[in-house]
Amino acid sequence: MQKVLFPTDFSPAAEHAFVYALHLTQKIGGAITTLHAYEPPDIRGVAMPNLLDEIYESVKTEEFEDYQKSVEQLRKIAEAHHLEALPMDHVMQKGPSIRVILNTAKKEKSGLIVMGTKGASGLKEVFLGSIAGEIMEKANCPVLAIPEEAVFDHNIDRIAMATEFKPEDEKALQEVLKFANLFNAQVTCLHVCIENLDECNKKIAVWREMFADHPNLHFKLIRDHTVTKALNKYIEEEKLM
Repeated sequence: MQKVLFPTDFSPAAEHAFVYALHLTQKIGGAITTLHAYEPPDIRGVAMPNLLDEIYESVKTEEFEDYQKSVEQLRKIAEAHHLEALPMDHVMQKGPSIRVILNTAKKEKSGLIVMGTKGASGLKEVFLGSIAGEIMEKANCPVLAIPEEAVFDHNIDRIAMATEFKPEDEKALQEVLKFANLFNAQVTCLHVCIENLDECNKKIAVWREMFADHPNLHFKLIRDHTVTKALNKYIEEEKLM
């Protein structure tokens, strides 16, 4: 996980998430690429080609000027956290945000994507109808979405991973454990049991044995009929921010 991709729209939420991206990049000994995607206005109905070219060039110039100012702000954030020496480059690309982010992550062989989420107060808001949610679903590498309200305290000591004990979850847990080891963090493998309790306990027992060599791994079973409600409640009660 040597290359970190940080998509940004230069909003306060993105600048807030940049602090996480910087510290994570330092922790893994990697390099960070900031990425800004922009879309020209759709003015195909304009009949005069020369005017079209003029408008597009004007938009591009304005975007680039804003981009330069915003990159300078990111540099100041890095300096404020004494991380200005990190290997860092800045990229601006034309196109829809999701497509640009996914293509860049694939092209650059990014090991991690870190991005901010605006107004995401729960799992539903993160995963449904958000750019971060779609990136999480489609990216070919892990994605860390940072809520606006999250406060970085220079440490990540507890991580919760929700699981249904599916085969693909085993690989996900291996990646989570690798990430957790960077910070000596404790990992809770969390399952919301909406089925037979005995069956849930059997699944946990299998995974306990499978991952017995990870002393920082714990298992938690919650009985509930609504998965998102149960997970949000657990996150709030355990203050997993």
